[in-house]
Amino acid sequence: MLMKKIISVAIIASLILAGFVIITNPEINDAKILKTEEKGNTQSESTSYTNHVEFNNDDLQLKEEVVQFKITFHQNETVDVSVKIAAMYVDETITCVYCLLTDGENPILEPKCITFIPERRFLLLTPKIRVSIGKLWIAKLFPDKIGQPNNDSQQFDVQAADTWYLTLAVPTSSEKSYFSVVFHSVNDSMEITQLTRHGNVGLSTPTFRQFSGKYYAIKVGLLVGGSFCDIFKEVIVKDGSVFHLVVAGHRKGTVSISPPKGAKIQIDEKRIMTFIFLGNISGTWKFSVKGWSIFYRMAVLLLYIDIDPHVKNI
Repeated sequence: MLMKKIISVAIIASLILAGFVIITNPEINDAKILKTEEKGNTQSESTSYTNHVEFNNDDLQLKEEVVQFKITFHQNETVDVSVKIAAMYVDETITCVYCLLTDGENPILEPKCITFIPERRFLLLTPKIRVSIGKLWIAKLFPDKIGQPNNDSQQFDVQAADTWYLTLAVPTSSEKSYFSVVFHSVNDSMEITQLTRHGNVGLSTPTFRQFSGKYYAIKVGLLVGGSFCDIFKEVIVKDGSVFHLVVAGHRKGTVSISPPKGAKIQIDEKRIMTFIFLGNISGTWKFSVKGWSIFYRMAVLLLYIDIDPHVKNI
């Protein structure tokens, strides 16, 4: 439960009201992706090892896609890992970046799902009507500096034959979703293999009518509003399951999850409800959210990625 709460903090920050953050770190825009520095420790014509590799979206150009790499170490080694990601403001468009690094059984770094959902001063939503009016002044003044950043860096000791798996996803079409993941080791010991790249990813919110069912909401300014929610969604995955579901701002609410295998899960908590799953289960997942709110609009966000995260089911 502690891991789930930690993982969900980055998502929740972008769901409640308009959590604007001015990004001043220029290194995010200067990142280079999938750049390697090879020093000639080549075992064969088709296999080369490196001590430095960098993955970023300038090269990978992920849009509504996920990519996964395998990093194999061929010596006992010390590795520095640096992660810089950001979901930037785009008016009336969700931006999102997902990053997961595992050792085949457990996450090595805290899984990161960074999302930014822009807010306007007035919003009216029904199953058939969507009216959104009035940019906030800060969005007009700093359109390229508003977003949700997240940085992390750590050092690890690894053994020869250790294998890591890096999963990167941009589940939206926005060009303002940035990531840079850098691995640097002392010796030329890292072998990089791309395992898969595909488009079975998704990010859904009733704010843009991406759920079935009924969702009524009104928002005027920052502190006046309310909502009623009775929505559902089915997701089919074939290779594995990565899910992040966050519900926030409700006075009363219930989340129900029916996995492909096992018992139905129900969450009934005040203010914030989260469900995070990482595992190799495939099949049809069913999600439903019911609840209501006053003063605040009830926010719902569901991310899914059809991929084997290479962890024990969490």
